[in-house]
Amino acid sequence: MWRWIQRDTFWFNQFPALFWTALLFTLSSISNLKAPQINLGFEDKIYHFLVYTVYGIFLTRAFYRQRRFLSLRRHFLLAAFLAGTLFGLSDEFHQSFTPGRAVEWGDWLADTVGILFSLYLVNRVGFFKAFLQKNRSPAH
Repeated sequence: MWRWIQRDTFWFNQFPALFWTALLFTLSSISNLKAPQINLGFEDKIYHFLVYTVYGIFLTRAFYRQRRFLSLRRHFLLAAFLAGTLFGLSDEFHQSFTPGRAVEWGDWLADTVGILFSLYLVNRVGFFKAFLQKNRSPAH
């Protein structure tokens, strides 16, 4: 019954990255989107950093666990970096067409730093390294 969520499937490996991409695109389409303020003056950069850190983790898993393009798997960190930073750049461009939104290079920089931090986590921190591994779930 739950085969669609087994760990060797598209739904477990690639879907989270695609869902996160769609979510980011949708959020950047909302005019005058307001994030919670914590009175630091740069909250939006923190939010960009955190959201793109999660995005980078999803991207690394998606590229590492795919089977079709072996070169992407071999270079999954580079692929995740390029995909994440280029999407961040295109997202800033997309915001230029959304009323009430503005292009801010600082946002893109925060996105890029978030992607880089996710690559560090995935490459160096045990919990995140295990996130990439091929743990097969038992057959149902």
